[in-house]
Amino acid sequence: MKLTRHYPRYDAMLDTDGCSGRSNADLTLTMRMGFRQINPAGGADTGTYHDYGRSSAPSRKIVKWTPRDWAA
Repeated sequence: MKLTRHYPRYDAMLDTDGCSGRSNADLTLTMRMGFRQINPAGGADTGTYHDYGRSSAPSRKIVKWTPRDWAA
């Protein structure tokens, strides 16, 4: 039996077809994530960007993405 539930941020599927006294069911979670392209300022090839945690935390290094790279 396969049971699927859809939620706003993820889907869950419970597959009991392979269950027996010695094996468990499979639970598959499919997360929905959104990404947005952030390139270094001024068209530079590299730079930094702060995208997590406290504002006093260090920035992360970033690189320029071309439209082709981003679409891949």
